[in-house]
Amino acid sequence: MRLGSIELIALSDGTFGLDGGSMFGVVPRPLWEREAPHDDHNRITCALNLLLVKDGERNILIDCGIGDRWDHKHADRYAISKATGSLDASLAQHGMRSEDITDVIVSHMHFDHQGGAVVRDQSGALVPRFPNAVYHYQKRQVDWARNPVATDSASFRPDDFFPVFDAGQAEMHEGNWHLNNHIQVEVLDGHTTGLQVVHIATENGHVAFCSDSIPLSSHIRLPYIMAYDLRPVQSIQEKADLLERAAAGGWYLFLMHDPQWVAVKVEHGAREFSISQKIDADTWNVS
Repeated sequence: MRLGSIELIALSDGTFGLDGGSMFGVVPRPLWEREAPHDDHNRITCALNLLLVKDGERNILIDCGIGDRWDHKHADRYAISKATGSLDASLAQHGMRSEDITDVIVSHMHFDHQGGAVVRDQSGALVPRFPNAVYHYQKRQVDWARNPVATDSASFRPDDFFPVFDAGQAEMHEGNWHLNNHIQVEVLDGHTTGLQVVHIATENGHVAFCSDSIPLSSHIRLPYIMAYDLRPVQSIQEKADLLERAAAGGWYLFLMHDPQWVAVKVEHGAREFSISQKIDADTWNVS
């Protein structure tokens, strides 16, 4: 996808599985399973779609995926698969190396967004995957990740982020901020405290990296929110506001976890919002 001089590339860090009921909250299974088939363990397949933004000066990666530091037990529990690609392989496919990344914007620090930020070096020590990058965090999210509540403590793995902090590569932001003239970051609190939605806004178009505010295309429907959301009422309000602006502005909404579509456009339907356009990764990367 090109927006003028800016190139936006959809990358993959594979797929993993999460409990379907947890992904759709109070929505009954007969409704959500029409669009998200589940396996024998009630898990649905979630993609790990990442976004690389190249503007001629910076190579900016939005989120890091789940990474590859998983033992057999946990890889099996989450049905982690690299069959559709890995972060390193996806970068290489587009002529990039981890050393080429200048900035990493972490939407939030749950293991499926932060896990790929760290690798083991030849000595076995944990080090940042992107040695030349500044990792951008929301300070309130960092504070929360250090002291999560019981309901989401399993979503944070300290080994995913402390090596970045120890290496001095982390930059903390407080509230909404901008990286440059075309990348602005908006902070939401429904899913988790201090989630960063990244906006790439140009005169040629607007892309919003939704992260877990809208994880799947199914979640365009307002009542469809995750049981993982810490503040469900706020999640719905934030999503409604995001969708209102996206419909009015003709934005692309980049979906991190949808296994079929990396982005959609939305419009006002008869009762609520509906999808007017769906884009898969291959189409996105040649547009």
